[in-house]
Amino acid sequence: MAKISVILFQSKVLSDGTYPVMLRVSKGQGNRKYFSLGFSATTKQFDNENGYFIRDKRLNPSTYAEDEQGKRVEIEGYAVKNDFIDRKKIRAKEIIDEFDRNNTDWTFKMFEQKFINESKKVLVIDYLKQHIEKLKSEKHYGNATAYSRLLVLLECFQKDKKVKVDRLYFHDFDYSVVNKFYLYLKNDRGVKGNTVSYYFRTLRALMNNAIKDGCGSKEAYCFSNEYTDTKKVFHIGKLKETTRKRFIPKEYLSTLKNTVFEREPLEYSRRLFLLSFYLYGCSYVDLAKLKKSDIKKAITKDGKPIEIIEYNRSKTHKDYTIQIRPEIREQLDWFRDNYSTIGDYLLPCITKNLKDEELQNHIINRRNKYSKYLKEIAKELDFPEALSKISTYYSRHSYAMAMLNSGKSMEVIQQALGHEDLATTKIYLDSFDTDYLANESDGLI
Repeated sequence: MAKISVILFQSKVLSDGTYPVMLRVSKGQGNRKYFSLGFSATTKQFDNENGYFIRDKRLNPSTYAEDEQGKRVEIEGYAVKNDFIDRKKIRAKEIIDEFDRNNTDWTFKMFEQKFINESKKVLVIDYLKQHIEKLKSEKHYGNATAYSRLLVLLECFQKDKKVKVDRLYFHDFDYSVVNKFYLYLKNDRGVKGNTVSYYFRTLRALMNNAIKDGCGSKEAYCFSNEYTDTKKVFHIGKLKETTRKRFIPKEYLSTLKNTVFEREPLEYSRRLFLLSFYLYGCSYVDLAKLKKSDIKKAITKDGKPIEIIEYNRSKTHKDYTIQIRPEIREQLDWFRDNYSTIGDYLLPCITKNLKDEELQNHIINRRNKYSKYLKEIAKELDFPEALSKISTYYSRHSYAMAMLNSGKSMEVIQQALGHEDLATTKIYLDSFDTDYLANESDGLI
């Protein structure tokens, strides 16, 4: 019968005078195999009889920090190390129990393959780099950019905090490492909650993909109890902060609509914003990718010939069909008369004949310039400080609020925004500035 224990391996003395902490697997008479757990200790720090670090902070001092919920948690000390030992012992027992259930006459090599090698087929950083290249090859450049940003931050984490991220396997990337990474982003780099949440959702997706690919670690996974009953779960949802969606009120939209700029970049940006607004808050990326062939002839229910625009929204992959009303046609005609376009593109947002990743980067760069000019427009029109930093997102938010203010039903707004259900639309509208609710409350009685 096999036995599992954790011991201080005193046959080997490390350079600092401590001994390595090892998992010992015994099978039969005198057959033993030792596996390093990555810790070391002195004989005073470790209880060799029970296989744990001694619960004494004078011998095994603790280090504390705030977790994602703002609670004080231990990130280094006997409790953290003993919890890690427990997980390793559980994993070792699971492997042996599986061998026994299958009546397998296993060897130490077979045990090692499951205990170590299965979760160490690839380093986390190597897998991340491969995943980025895979996304690029599948033309998912937006997702590839998200993972590339995560890669840069992990490399900075290694450089700034001396954490050897490039040597970590998924088996090593447990709650302790995840929390240290969180504290680095929050305290050292001053990254805000929503942005941290974005990076950690990307990290969680990477961990889940790695598990599906057979090289991740269910044992070390700490974002839920999906794979284990770990008590230390990193709650990404706690990181997210409520962001008030900004919109341009009707009076300022009217000013924007009726002001013509002499400076070409500002007039270009003004009209592009109006076009985006009229197209139900169409994003810059989707505007840029519109094709002349997306404009089609159609007939209304009463037999009236009309023009429509059909496109697929990049973010949700939902198909949109929008009738080209006079205000839309006015903007399209202006761009047609004043600019030439590349190939079949409808608008002059894309100015170079590029493909794939180069095209994606070009669109992002053009969008950044567009956002810059929108801020200049706000300044030129003496918009209040709250509207001084308008961006491409304002057109969608402003369209939603304009619909609400004009008395349109939730169902109509839902259809225009392309939400799958009404609850999403309600949440979306509830997230707008509280001053709107305050104004609507005036004079009710």
